[in-house]
Amino acid sequence: MKTKLLLCCLSFLLFSTLHAQIKCGFDARMNEMRRQHPGYENEINNQVRKYILENQMSIARLAKTQAAIYYIPVVVHVLHTGGAVGSTYNPSAANITGAIDYLNAVYDGTWTGSGGAILGVGDIQIKFVLATKDPNNNASTGINRIDASSLANYTAGGMFLSSTGATELDVKNLSRWDPTRYYNIWVVNKIDGLDGTAGSFVAGFAYFPMPNNTTANNLRIDGTVMLATQMQPGRKTLPHEIGHAFNLHHPFNGEVVVTGVNTCPANAVPSTDGDAVSDTDPIINPADDSYGGSAFGCRTGTNSCTGGAYNDFTEKNFMNYTSCYQLFTPGQKTRMLAAAAVSTRSGLTSSWANNQGTYPTTWVAPVAPVVTPASAISPPFANALGILYVSLNGNKVYSLNATQDGGYVDNVKWYNLFLVEANTGYTMELGLRNSGNAEQVGVWIDFDGNGSFNDVNERVFYSINNAASSTLTFNFTTPTALSGSIVRMRIMNNFSTIYGYTPLNGASASTGEGQSEDYPVFLKTSGVLPLTLLKFSGYTKNANNYLSWTTSRETNTREFVVQRSFNGGAYTSVGTIDAQGNSNREINYQLTDKEMNTGQYNYRLKMLDVNEAFTYSHTVSLTVDAPLKTTILTNPFTTTIKLLLPAQSGIVTLRVFDALGKTLLQKSVNSASGNFVELNVDPSVANGIYFLQTTVNNKSSVQKLVKQ
Repeated sequence: MKTKLLLCCLSFLLFSTLHAQIKCGFDARMNEMRRQHPGYENEINNQVRKYILENQMSIARLAKTQAAIYYIPVVVHVLHTGGAVGSTYNPSAANITGAIDYLNAVYDGTWTGSGGAILGVGDIQIKFVLATKDPNNNASTGINRIDASSLANYTAGGMFLSSTGATELDVKNLSRWDPTRYYNIWVVNKIDGLDGTAGSFVAGFAYFPMPNNTTANNLRIDGTVMLATQMQPGRKTLPHEIGHAFNLHHPFNGEVVVTGVNTCPANAVPSTDGDAVSDTDPIINPADDSYGGSAFGCRTGTNSCTGGAYNDFTEKNFMNYTSCYQLFTPGQKTRMLAAAAVSTRSGLTSSWANNQGTYPTTWVAPVAPVVTPASAISPPFANALGILYVSLNGNKVYSLNATQDGGYVDNVKWYNLFLVEANTGYTMELGLRNSGNAEQVGVWIDFDGNGSFNDVNERVFYSINNAASSTLTFNFTTPTALSGSIVRMRIMNNFSTIYGYTPLNGASASTGEGQSEDYPVFLKTSGVLPLTLLKFSGYTKNANNYLSWTTSRETNTREFVVQRSFNGGAYTSVGTIDAQGNSNREINYQLTDKEMNTGQYNYRLKMLDVNEAFTYSHTVSLTVDAPLKTTILTNPFTTTIKLLLPAQSGIVTLRVFDALGKTLLQKSVNSASGNFVELNVDPSVANGIYFLQTTVNNKSSVQKLVKQ
């Protein structure tokens, strides 16, 4: 009888879920964000679009690796109402971990459950891991349970979205881990008084990534909210909301319903209109279509927005409202990977809380600073400066400006730890709030660990009277011997001395609208090799990076490992060259890094001896400009050629010609109007081999086309 009863309950649960109208609150929250912060959506969309344009080749290359490249640390806050673990509003650990496992199976393309095997693009290459340590460095399961029953209106209404319940911020203030280093998921009992057990309900909602220089309130609300009844394997809510968290719209985004009449989303420029994904057709929301009174099944027949048939890329899409969800598209994957690489999401991927890599030392907080900068800033607040992010040796940490954070911020926390080694060159990038005025910036590392930043050689960078800028990049080299301890790094910025402000030093108090931030740095010791490196240099030609180095003395030297950092990311090995071993003469070495993508590359040599001791060379920085290459989305083609223009500004001329050089068609477009272009070829043109010539700024490239 117990077995039959269990099967009956499961059947009822599945039946009630399939026939409920499960909706998402994302659009409602986005409309509110658009009202309160008009530039929010455009800023993050522009960051993502710019990254895609500049990194089309690298994204395509990553897509072939079929392995997670971004690991996101997650904390699940269960805001229950006093019920036992395992009850309706307090889901068990097995349900939660099962839901995270299901999320990962969806995102790596291995799910084969009741919804069927994953179709579409397959592996998204983003993986989610429950945090094993909390912000105070205590062991954690990544599940944080809070009795929220004392919060006014919560027990009866849950979280307010449009009609009833406790306010969103009041609910989230009950429990939140640093949103720049953990991704927060709040599991609530109800949304607008509905718990998801019957009828039509909102199952959850999430936010797009927050752009640089966001507000403190925006960071406080960032994350996913979902009903407790939906936190279990096989439920669509979690993978759907995480799609929003990585910059995906619903595929029906942009539709307008006026007096009951549906208007299809615009699609003139698919990469920016509608859901901003080129390989999903514009559609009408299934909730507004003929399925209104029942579960939203996959539609067949003619799509009124295109005149063609409905296809799987919209109807079986996890971001649609249908109940036959099985896929994300290649275009959606590209957008999610771009979102993971920019904005505050990139801070998640490098957080020590994501459990990737070995923490380099036992965490011991460094000594308190001798001088703590003043925390108050003076009016006018609109001109406040700020350090928005710090990127060093593969770790990127986000913060807010002086208006949001105050004049001094102590970011000395275990999960922010930067790692540097002795006698090594590094490149640091700072994101700064651009006020439109000249600024001064300084960086100090307390190498001797005494709490003072003004000892000999502790200032690693200082720039005065520099022009207003949103980013600042510089190189520095660590001392030949380090202590093997955790010390403080201090970063300061203020308006330039040309406005009457005093020069910054490590003991300065933040004055006016300036800001100071402290971070932890682990000073790793490393052996000094019996090797003399005379030079290490490089140059770029035709998207290849050519590196060369010369030694004048080698003693028991084993090999050189060439390591590369792309756009401030972590160093990875790209090649190993055997050393001569023992020599007192000059020896030349070289390595070519081929077919590079657009961006900034930093190279260093890891020089090892036969006893495994090693040291690093200084850093060589090379810049690869955007290649003049059009991405052909439909090749072979029939009558329409869909293209993504190269990441070049100006007038782009596109010419299609045959093997004899005869022009079939030619079109000129301004790249500022969008990067997506369609060329329509006369249907009478014979099938065969043709060529596409792209010309911009007096440079041309030719690619092969196939008509079939």
